[in-house]
Amino acid sequence: MKNLTEILILCLLLGGFAASAQSPIPIRETTRFPDSLLYTASAVLPDGKVIVWGGQKQEFAPNTKIWLSKKSYIYDPATETWAEGPDLNAEVITPTVVTLPNGNIVSMDGQGYKSIFTLDSIMLRTHGVEMYDVTTQTWVELDTVPFGDSPYTGTSAVVTPDSNIWLTSTNGDYATFNTKTMLWTDQSGLFGPLDAGGRPIVVLDNGILFHTGAGGQYYNISTQSITYADPIIPMYPGNVVKLSDGRILTWDDGFSFSQEAIIVNATGTGSTITDSLVIPGQATAGVLMPDGKVWVFGFGEFNFGPHTLLQIFDPSTDTWSSPGTYSFHPEILGGYHMHLLHDSSLVVITTLKTASYRINAGEGSTAIKSLLSPMEWRILYEPQAKMLSIESLEGTGKMTVDFSLMDLQGKIILQQAYIPSEVSVSLSHISPGIYIARLLREDGAWMVKKIKVD
Repeated sequence: MKNLTEILILCLLLGGFAASAQSPIPIRETTRFPDSLLYTASAVLPDGKVIVWGGQKQEFAPNTKIWLSKKSYIYDPATETWAEGPDLNAEVITPTVVTLPNGNIVSMDGQGYKSIFTLDSIMLRTHGVEMYDVTTQTWVELDTVPFGDSPYTGTSAVVTPDSNIWLTSTNGDYATFNTKTMLWTDQSGLFGPLDAGGRPIVVLDNGILFHTGAGGQYYNISTQSITYADPIIPMYPGNVVKLSDGRILTWDDGFSFSQEAIIVNATGTGSTITDSLVIPGQATAGVLMPDGKVWVFGFGEFNFGPHTLLQIFDPSTDTWSSPGTYSFHPEILGGYHMHLLHDSSLVVITTLKTASYRINAGEGSTAIKSLLSPMEWRILYEPQAKMLSIESLEGTGKMTVDFSLMDLQGKIILQQAYIPSEVSVSLSHISPGIYIARLLREDGAWMVKKIKVD
């Protein structure tokens, strides 16, 4: 039985955009963001909605102040509507964001402005940290970042295998945040320089933190040591996606018009140039899909059309391809957020007064449909035993189902095909966090259940 995400259906685009005959994956406009902001942040919530917060308005506030925002907005992909979320405790722009295993979202650092003669003219770091608590649906202030006074300091962060946070800066500073004590420990200068700070960080399969800047640097959590890659590893640190097989895909995200992409091996010790992208020179973003492929979205060629908006990397062959072309340019030049949703569709959110988009959603999509025939199956989770029970209520002799357990980024953690009537699956080896258990029947019917593993 093929997974729905592997079935391509040719169709016309919704929302008035007609795709060319080659385009099987629909892209269409969705509801526009309700404000006009630059430098916002966003994340996917455990219930599948998307929260966007912070930012800078394009107009000045009274008294020539730069107008920053502490508002949040929540997008519901089921209804494609926006609603106001809870306010943050402080205004923020360009914060660094991570999602914890329990689904809570941490917004760190960011920028603000200092006034001279009543005019906001000097940028400064805010040092503030807030957490969106998914249980109370409120923003909670946390211990402040212990470093980074320079207004031009870029930061990056990752959740470590022990569920804490590792934060770095382009100044070479670094610190850890203990998610149990909710306190920072400044480790700057203790173990040597970190020239790779401020660039994307990847947790290698061996648990080492691989920093993609400065040709590669490693942080070993157990020994608390930092080492350089020797020799340096050629890669593009702008767009970084860890593949299902542990390798790291990087590609040019600027306007150098390079079609080159580079893969770093699973141990972070070497890299190779892979097949070229279909088109160069795009401001792109990429997402790892549940089937292990990487979908890269951009604004297409600089011409009157048709436009190549989607480029797909297949790690089984290390090649790039495109599902076809489209007859419109998406309005994403002002920056955008792209997220994988629970149904394996994508949402592309622009927070300026331009269109936002859904990819692979609705009619003609390969995403999970919301109106399929019901399934008489039951998914039960026993948290004490960490045991997931799957049982058919239809009796024996009926169609089998495929089972998969996905994290909130759509990565498949467990799979089992052809379950005839019942099965028990141990989750004792699964890291704490929120997961989606999905059953898919041969006729296309499906059901999902959210599982919280403590």
